[in-house]
Amino acid sequence: MNCVLPFDMMELKCLEFFSGIGGMHYALQKSNLIGKVLESFDINPTANLTYEYNFNVKPNQISIEMLKVDYIEKLSANTWLLSPPCQPFTQGGLRKDSKDIRCTALFHLFEKLLPNLNNKPEYIFIENVANFAHSDAKSRILKVLRKNYQFFEFILSPLQFNIPNDRNRYYLLARKNSISVSQLQYKDSDIILDWHLKKNENDINTLSNYQLEENLDEFLVPSKMFKNRKTFSVGVIVKPSDTYSFCFTKAYGRHGVGSGSYLQTLNLNLDPIAYYKEFVYKEDETILLENNMLNQFNKKSSKKETDTEKLENFIKMFGIRYFSPLEVCYLNGFPIKSESFFQEKTLFKFNTSKTNKNQNWRMIGNSLNVTVVSELLKVLVVDDMFWERNKIS
Repeated sequence: MNCVLPFDMMELKCLEFFSGIGGMHYALQKSNLIGKVLESFDINPTANLTYEYNFNVKPNQISIEMLKVDYIEKLSANTWLLSPPCQPFTQGGLRKDSKDIRCTALFHLFEKLLPNLNNKPEYIFIENVANFAHSDAKSRILKVLRKNYQFFEFILSPLQFNIPNDRNRYYLLARKNSISVSQLQYKDSDIILDWHLKKNENDINTLSNYQLEENLDEFLVPSKMFKNRKTFSVGVIVKPSDTYSFCFTKAYGRHGVGSGSYLQTLNLNLDPIAYYKEFVYKEDETILLENNMLNQFNKKSSKKETDTEKLENFIKMFGIRYFSPLEVCYLNGFPIKSESFFQEKTLFKFNTSKTNKNQNWRMIGNSLNVTVVSELLKVLVVDDMFWERNKIS
């Protein structure tokens, strides 16, 4: 968003709930808004270790549902930043919605704390999976917000921000009103799906801009991830020149296809999916012959090879590897390299002496896209034209 930050803008004094590895904190920094995080809250010890490693501040590990009104009042915060657990709204989490115990903390914040605060936050920002948009949990949150806040809802992907990764997420931006707005009606159809500064598809960065790793062996995909698969959909295996990748979930590195894209690093002029179909099933030799692939690779497909050996040769031939945890972070907008809006001391890193690759993939899979959130924070706080333009009379 190309907006000029006002000299007299309010300093944001933020509480970061469900802080994870600090995605909201980094988004606040990247936005260039004047503000600070007064306190962060999370019960995950591994995420808290990573947060402390980067910010030199240990999150409060108290269960959010144990927080009291007077404690929140004493912090004198004017902004709430939240990325609550998404599992109640996902297939993997059984989609229990508001009946899921993991929603308890969210309801405590909005149904017990917020209504009883004398000094309610001026701004509230929520991020979650897209399914949250149609949940009972969201309906309960909006019921509370309608009494004192004007709000807008978005479902956006990083692809709309020039980032080659598809991670559709729900965002809620709420501003406190000076008068009650309880009569206003909001419907799911009001959710904004288009970013008002939408990028041209030809301007999307290629994945090569996010490559950091040179050690192929460390991140080579094991053959079990491809076992018993007939073929792959577009996007499962991507090249550095591509402008698209699947959403990386917390299961990346542990589960097979569906938790994020794999990167092809060798024989980039060849199609690995076409070769895979011939290599395992020999279903469409016509296409392969046209690409001269049978002649080049038949020697790699010896009938004496076991299925596992075939898969291992296929993976090595095309250099198919995972995106490293830091590369996934980079795609999610975390400051991995020095950039103008980050100071050297705030660059993100994992404490690899205390966390392993699977833990790191899990943590970033549970996090958010820093770039998208930073842009929406500017809309929330300083883009008055947006709020006036979309004002409901």
